[in-house]
Amino acid sequence: MPVPPQELVRVRVSDPYPYFAWLRAHSPVYAERKADGRCVWHIFRYEDVAALLADARLSKQPALVPGYASGRAGLNRHLVHADPPDHTRLRRLLSKSFGPRRIAHLAPVVESAAHRLLDQVEGSVHVDVIADFAAPLTFRLICTILGVPRHLDTPATGDTLMYTLLPAQYRAQAPKPPAQRQARRPAGTCQACQPSVLDDGHSLGRDKRAPVWQS
Repeated sequence: MPVPPQELVRVRVSDPYPYFAWLRAHSPVYAERKADGRCVWHIFRYEDVAALLADARLSKQPALVPGYASGRAGLNRHLVHADPPDHTRLRRLLSKSFGPRRIAHLAPVVESAAHRLLDQVEGSVHVDVIADFAAPLTFRLICTILGVPRHLDTPATGDTLMYTLLPAQYRAQAPKPPAQRQARRPAGTCQACQPSVLDDGHSLGRDKRAPVWQS
């Protein structure tokens, strides 16, 4: 199996496109051996990815991976990691929040957040489109959809959520939120409410207006 050149591997985070292009051309199905001995398969061609996503023999549940260590209880049991019928039930509950009328209602929020983020980088010599624009814009939209109060839409909240949701084996490699940020974290966070939504997903449909961030 062809192995990507090291010069592409070294910069695949800061500049991933040459790395992906090489793999699509030379090794579209690539097995990467991690330092802990796990083998991770990467699929790079659209047709192959589409076929695998439609194959019921495959699962999206990380708990089925040998040696997988989950994050905090309940936080890895969500729509992205669910197979039918749980995925079907959760998607049905969420679909009403993404209809044309609801999306149109979110347009001013997206436009306002986009303008604010662009104003912040105006005049900068270097701009990271992901870190400075796409990621915070996505986080702001998610906060709005979930009903997270605006004053909790902060870098400290984002860092805390990402650190909490990471699987245990990756958490040690992630930058831990500074202590002062953790001290400002609200007492009632998604850690307290998400497991209950997943265990009884039908409650989401009974009161879609209830804020997620509550004790």
